[in-house]
Amino acid sequence: PYEKEYLLADGSRRWMLFAGRDLGDGTAVEFCIDLTDRKRAEAALRESEARFRTLAEAIEDVFYITDLGRGALLYLSPAYERIWGRPAAELHADLGAFLDTLHPDDRAAFLAGKEAQGRGEPVTLEYRVLRPDGEPRWVLDRSFPVAGAHGRRAAGIASDVTDRKRAEAALRESEARVVHPDDLAGFGADFRAAFEARRPLRAEVRVRDKDGAALWMRCEGVPRLDDAGAFLGYTGCAVDVTDARLAADALEDRVRARTAELMAAEETLRQAQKM
Repeated sequence: PYEKEYLLADGSRRWMLFAGRDLGDGTAVEFCIDLTDRKRAEAALRESEARFRTLAEAIEDVFYITDLGRGALLYLSPAYERIWGRPAAELHADLGAFLDTLHPDDRAAFLAGKEAQGRGEPVTLEYRVLRPDGEPRWVLDRSFPVAGAHGRRAAGIASDVTDRKRAEAALRESEARVVHPDDLAGFGADFRAAFEARRPLRAEVRVRDKDGAALWMRCEGVPRLDDAGAFLGYTGCAVDVTDARLAADALEDRVRARTAELMAAEETLRQAQKM
């Protein structure tokens, strides 16, 4: 058998399959099959796969597809190597090796989530992975079942949420130490806005000392970056500005009192002029 492509007069193309068979009695039969539709479908599939790979390899998150029946990894986007710091070939060779990348405290919850995934349920997990240098990274993993003619599959997206986790931990720590209830909402909003914009932080906030007395603190921080320019958090300090704030408040009180006196004197003079 052989295939041949024809260019028709109207500019379209058709693919034909030619084959023959010797019937053994000195005769033979030949036939041809129009493969045009199949060829077009194959070309469309290749184009679709190319678009999919271009998209999956461009996003910062990890995209993956697994065969639930065989426990095999069918696709893993390159972002895995950036976040996990490990070669993707390890997982393609042995999907069970993934468990070794997890923080020991998070493995039980991960396995419970994968059991639910095996039952065809959508699953959302947060867990820590350990890079080869020991650095932990927080991952938000969302997977969902994929219906099709190729058996039971699941697709998922894993996002690096380490920065968010660190910001939440820093905010909780700050709230636990230092912050006056009346200033908590405003300070939290300032912190989150600076963190999301990756810009310097500057705020004045009241805190309680060990005796419960209120102190004014000026908090300043500048973004901390690694060699690749990735945001790691803040380097900063907090300075006690209680005396300056109290002096400023006292000065404002004196100014208000003196202003009230002057306004009263002006009103007295105005009444005297009327008389």
